[in-house]
Amino acid sequence: MCHAFNQELDRFLSSGEQAVEVVGGASSARHAQIREAYLDWLRKSCNSVELLGLDLGQSADIDLEHVYVPAVTDRDVSAAPHAMESAKNGPFLLLEALGHSPLYVPGHAGSGKSTFCRWVARVVAEGQVPDHRRIPVPDDMAAYRETLPARLVGKLPILCRLRDWASYPELLTGKGWTRARLETSLSGWLDKTTPGGLTGSAFLKELSAGNCLLILDGVDEVPERIRDQFGMDHWPQDNLLVGLADAMPVWRAAGNWLLLTSRPANGPSAEQQRSLGLQTAEIAELPTELQALFVRRWFEVVQPARAEALSDGLWREMDAVGQIGVIRGNPMLLAALCAIYAHGARLPRDVLTLYDTVIQQVLCKRFKADHETARHRLAAIAFGMHGHGDGATPAAEVSEDQLDRILARFTGKDLATDDGFNAVQAIRQGLLERSGLLLSRGGGRVVFYHLSFQEFLAAEWLNRRSSSLDAVLQKYAPMPAWRLTLRFLSGFLARRGESEAVAAWKCLLPYLEPAALEANPAPTLVLADSLEIIHAKGWPLNDVFKAPLLRACDHALHHLPPDLRAQLWLTRGRLGLDDRPGVGLRTDGLPDILWGRCEAGDFLYGEDRERYTLEMPFKLAVYPVTNLQFRAFVEDGGYIQDEWWEGLGARPARRAGAWTDPNAPLDTISWFEAMAFCRWLEAKLRVSGELEESWQISLPTEAQWERAARGTGDRIFPWGDSYVSGSANIYESGGITLNRTSPVGVFPAGKASSGALDMSGNVCEWCRDKYEYGESDMISANGHRPRTARGGFWFMSAGNCRISHRYWFYPDRGFRGMGFRVCYMPVP
Repeated sequence: MCHAFNQELDRFLSSGEQAVEVVGGASSARHAQIREAYLDWLRKSCNSVELLGLDLGQSADIDLEHVYVPAVTDRDVSAAPHAMESAKNGPFLLLEALGHSPLYVPGHAGSGKSTFCRWVARVVAEGQVPDHRRIPVPDDMAAYRETLPARLVGKLPILCRLRDWASYPELLTGKGWTRARLETSLSGWLDKTTPGGLTGSAFLKELSAGNCLLILDGVDEVPERIRDQFGMDHWPQDNLLVGLADAMPVWRAAGNWLLLTSRPANGPSAEQQRSLGLQTAEIAELPTELQALFVRRWFEVVQPARAEALSDGLWREMDAVGQIGVIRGNPMLLAALCAIYAHGARLPRDVLTLYDTVIQQVLCKRFKADHETARHRLAAIAFGMHGHGDGATPAAEVSEDQLDRILARFTGKDLATDDGFNAVQAIRQGLLERSGLLLSRGGGRVVFYHLSFQEFLAAEWLNRRSSSLDAVLQKYAPMPAWRLTLRFLSGFLARRGESEAVAAWKCLLPYLEPAALEANPAPTLVLADSLEIIHAKGWPLNDVFKAPLLRACDHALHHLPPDLRAQLWLTRGRLGLDDRPGVGLRTDGLPDILWGRCEAGDFLYGEDRERYTLEMPFKLAVYPVTNLQFRAFVEDGGYIQDEWWEGLGARPARRAGAWTDPNAPLDTISWFEAMAFCRWLEAKLRVSGELEESWQISLPTEAQWERAARGTGDRIFPWGDSYVSGSANIYESGGITLNRTSPVGVFPAGKASSGALDMSGNVCEWCRDKYEYGESDMISANGHRPRTARGGFWFMSAGNCRISHRYWFYPDRGFRGMGFRVCYMPVP
């Protein structure tokens, strides 16, 4: 009966689309007025910026365009599969990527997803990207200058913060949503909120004409389940994604465009991503040059007289503080660092202390002597919002009435009495007006400045109110959406001391057992976060944790999805426990290389599968060189000893890789640096007597690399003739995509017949040859001619990660995603 009702409803709604508004002279003029008023509202509302910790008087004249720096991604969504020989040097402008394709943009807390959505709405409404009046993008950063993509010109941005939409339960009900049902829900939300005067009927008219850019921000903030007054369950997040999957073909055909964002962990599943048909472009951390531009713009707005000195001073401080330096690519936390430094304080040394410091600074400034009381109330609200509904998905937004009930429970006030009701309302208004952390979103809805502040304060509440934190961990660890809150809680727990913290974390050990791990990996990831805190504190990691973790990692290799096993193996590497041969260092401090042998003889080579003969056998490293292995070269003076660089065309300065995990492959490396490492390793092994007289260590030739990857058969990929999901760390459209390098060897299904792993994806690997066939002296080490690379990148599609696919790059250039492996070969 429900299915028949939904079909009838769809027919009714679809027929109504044709009669949304009569197109006549008066109605057209009225529609044009509504459209222009809404665009004007967008230009103003999306250009405001909330600078946490500043008085309103200081920030009243600050526009977003004064401090905004471009959002970037590591994926080149403009690249057609099979069409690339030389990969473009990223990162890439996210606004430009949106001009190429409708996008799904995942990103972690504070990465700038919502700010990017507001920026897109602002520039599309304006019809151009505004010039920065004070600190423009310098000429040497011209690649970061944004322009409005032609495809977005004239579009009507429909900016929908999905938590606002989800605050109307009556719009979320039903199941098996279709395009018509989704359109009715969105138009209903517009009729209830009328942002800038835009009505539901005006939206439907623009949508029908193909004029809309729908900006749907925060899938993760839509509840997975709600229960109505009749006790029936509804699934809003699933309804949204099912409706979008049905709508996208029609919307695209009409000319509409879509930008969809979410935190990765709680957003669309791999299957749902496939059904949406969107390109995925994860928002990347700010590269160093954009960090510097952001800092300079921030201080130019906040303290213009001291802007240059403050910018330089903060930069030196961030370089000096190792642990905090890893978070400065996060725009929200970078802004927090700016605010702290501007007030003359030293930077905190860890993320927990950073949030603690920001909150304390803001509340002390705004509440003076009452700041502790305000903080306790905010923590109670945060925990109350986290536990709202079924508790499995923390509520990112509540109504003022719901907030009053949370405060009533905390203060012991009775809302049924006038005194109790008035007291709670006074507390609520005081926090909304003064805290800067709790904000009113209009329509009687309340949110925190950022969800991560809610998560921190909820953890603080649990830490203060719970005498037994092991019970708290057991209750919430199975819920994936609580992971960041529990990470903060583990930080608080560590402050209680080693004995109490370790005792509490032991309660999660049963989740490392194979059956429990496969049933729900979430508690294991919480424990992994906790073990990293143990390591950071310098506490011993005894066998109570060590042995179960090692077994869980080994089991995960063959029984968990790639993203989950990669997270576990990253933790294993950070703890110094990745003892696999070929991944780390030997007892003498030299890289431990695990070799796979390839015999001499014929094999099929290149795109045309021509028969090629290798005259001599060779051995290729099973894994790419890891960060830990390359560090041995650096710490042995590799960059300052001339002998490793003799005859090479350049000695580039060492650039930090995007990811420095010990068991992840080295990346952001040039061909010259890779060759210098090979020379160093060869010399070390020759001194130790491990290298045969007529053999050498070098980069593999293209032929050697392809022979190791293909074997003697006719494979297209190292494992077979077709791409198999989960066999390599690449970009899988709609599939599981890690959006970063992975620990080496965690894709065992991708093993080549030679034993080599990660030959497809992860990092693109330098070969020794020059790129152009037929050049004289193809494998000489000198010169600046382009060199070949093979294997593809973690951000490339399967077609670009085939065995035969060739890339070329200039040898002095290394960028995110470039790595190498070493070859043990006869001297030519």
